[in-house]
Parts: sequence; C-alpha cells; structure tokens
Amino acid sequence: MRSRKHKSLCQSIEALEAREVKTAAITAALSASGVLTVTGTATQDIVQVNSSNSGVVVQRMLMVPNGPGSSIEIPLANIAISVGGKLQSGVTRTQVREVDPGNRTSR
Repeated sequence: MRSRKHKSLCQSIEALEAREVKTAAITAALSASGVLTVTGTATQDIVQVNSSNSGVVVQRMLMVPNGPGSSIEIPLANIAISVGGKLQSGVTRTQVREVDPGNRTSR
C-alpha cells in the first residue's frame, strides 16, 4: 500500500518534452572513382584509416596519457563509410585508390 505522500508526489511530477542536441560528426565517404574522403569536426579529431587483408576501416581514436610525456591511442569508435548513399562499416582494399583527409567543418 502506498502512502499519501508518495501518491501526491507522483501527481505533481510533469513529463518533460524530448530535447535533442545535434552534434558535429566525423564523416567518411568513398567516391565512385575510389577516393576515400574523411572529414573531421571543429575539434582536434584523431582519426585513423586502417588497411588490412580484410579491408579498410576508419576509426576515431582517443588519446590517453601513458606516463610522463607519453600517450597511447585507443580506438573509440568505427566511423561508417558512405558508399553510394549507403553506410558500411568498411570497404574492400581494392575499392580505395586514394585517401583524402578532407577539411574540418569549421575552425
């Protein structure tokens, strides 16, 4: 059994409307001619393009201190690559002929 205090408290709580904040994102796109363009944000992004036998992926990296005067980069997230309007987690090595670092969206 709920107390009257609990019941009156629940009746006085209002639901808030949803609020969304759009954030800038790092983007990657592969053109029909095989140019992989990576575009960063206004912050100092650390982005790595990794190529292996299994394909090419773009990763956002996080710089973590690792003792006095040194740091290491840790993969933070994979960046989807837009290919013909469809997002993919990676592409094959043969699809990429060139990597273009792109431009920052603002400075």
